Amino acid sequence: MRFRVPELFLGCLLTVAVFATSMVFASRPSPQQSVHPVSESRSTLKPTSSADSDPAWSTWLTKDASGFFTAAQAFIGLIQAVLFFVQLRFMRQSLGDTKAAATAARDAATAAKQQVDVAKAQIDVTKIGIFDLERAYIDAGPVELKTQYVNTPGAIVFRPGDPMELVVTVGMKNTGRTRAAITCAHGEFSKNSLGDTPTYNRLIGETYLTDVSLSPGESHDFPFPFRCPDMSDQTFFGYVEYKDIFKNAHKSRFCARLRPSHENGKSGTIQFAGGDAWRECD
Repeated sequence: MRFRVPELFLGCLLTVAVFATSMVFASRPSPQQSVHPVSESRSTLKPTSSADSDPAWSTWLTKDASGFFTAAQAFIGLIQAVLFFVQLRFMRQSLGDTKAAATAARDAATAAKQQVDVAKAQIDVTKIGIFDLERAYIDAGPVELKTQYVNTPGAIVFRPGDPMELVVTVGMKNTGRTRAAITCAHGEFSKNSLGDTPTYNRLIGETYLTDVSLSPGESHDFPFPFRCPDMSDQTFFGYVEYKDIFKNAHKSRFCARLRPSHENGKSGTIQFAGGDAWRECD
């Protein structure tokens, strides 16, 4: 134990003090004793026995009150010392039991915390499962490619050689189980090869903000078409951003290869392009 040495030292000091006090009282002469001057010669003195040679010690317990008190005090001090060591022993046992109880309580608290962490993880997994099961899923991509004359202000009749442009319509369908709120759509045209990671440049492409709601199973075209004045074959890519009923934002990406027609009002062909990352939904 941590306090063993100081406690033993105090107990021994108490015992020594009690016995020292007893010896002090025992060494003092009795008040009933008197000292008489020697008036007779050595030849006239009567021989004395060994019992009469020290009357202070022979009458210590019977006739001397201070001696009796000293003996009683010594006996009480001895009992106190014994009780002290017995009490010290029980205190050590009590401290050991308290330490064991504290250790058990700590272990129980640790086990309870682990159970709470496991339950919390299970709740999080269940919550994610519910979100994934009940949320909306938007499938987006170009559904129509047309070639038409550029609508020049003031022009009534278009002639061969007038500027033409590509017009791409993006379609959307909610394949989830709850409503989706479409917030924006972004589209870009490029003749360059695409990398493995989707990257977008909002300064080059077109971004339209909207607030279109799609119910489960409903299909709808994005209200703003994407236009490009380049009539050559190229890649069209982008995304549609939406929120589900849990207020979580998601993106549905698309990427397609466009082969336009060079006649006004004619439709071109649309093919998938890019890797899977360019057409994934989160």
